[in-house]
Amino acid sequence: MNRIKIQDNSGDKKYFTQIPNMIINHSTAYEQSLYLVMKRIAGETGSCFASLNFLSKKLGIAKRTINSTIAKLLKREWIKEINQKKVKGGNVRQFIIVDLWKLNIELYESGTHVSTKVEPEYSEVEPEGTRSGTHVYPKKNYKEEPKEEPSAETSSALFVFSEYLKKMGNSNRRHINVIGHYFEEKGLLFDSEKEVSAAIKRHLRAGVEVANFSDDKIVQATSQAKKEYKDKWTVETILKILTR
Repeated sequence: MNRIKIQDNSGDKKYFTQIPNMIINHSTAYEQSLYLVMKRIAGETGSCFASLNFLSKKLGIAKRTINSTIAKLLKREWIKEINQKKVKGGNVRQFIIVDLWKLNIELYESGTHVSTKVEPEYSEVEPEGTRSGTHVYPKKNYKEEPKEEPSAETSSALFVFSEYLKKMGNSNRRHINVIGHYFEEKGLLFDSEKEVSAAIKRHLRAGVEVANFSDDKIVQATSQAKKEYKDKWTVETILKILTR
């Protein structure tokens, strides 16, 4: 049975949902969305049931993405899984929302960043021979977009990686979509645009090559890389599998 029970022990108010800034500033778009929905569902009564189908429709993403995002939230210790509960038709997974407020306050009062470092990457660098396209894979012609001058809003002090990741997903450059997809799948996080740009450059050559393959082949190669190399795979690994 694809249902989970979610229980919130963080003590939020009944009629609104609050989340710590550390969640917003140090998580991907999928992680933020699922975390917020889980807190919202559990907020009124402390516990409830939500099927994978419900969460999938609520967030507009695939059930396998829901499962992988739950795994990432567990790894970050922002939620905690407790013993399964027997219900009619099978067992139900149960989760509690970990109280992060004290940690959030301590981190931001001390000026310390949450150390959820992940490789950075997003720079609209267009190497020679790049195939253009949109989103994570579909190929498509594009027009060169003028670059905007950096503003106070894009400074590292206000940098939010999840927003940067969205820009990568919406980029007209297919290799940037591929690298952004890699960041998403690996659960990487960055604290500044400088970090992301450096990470993008590290994967640029392989990203350009991988972008030449179809969506299906890239997805299959990514899945294979996860199985064969566990947490040690990169964009270069995907390219290696694709060109075997």
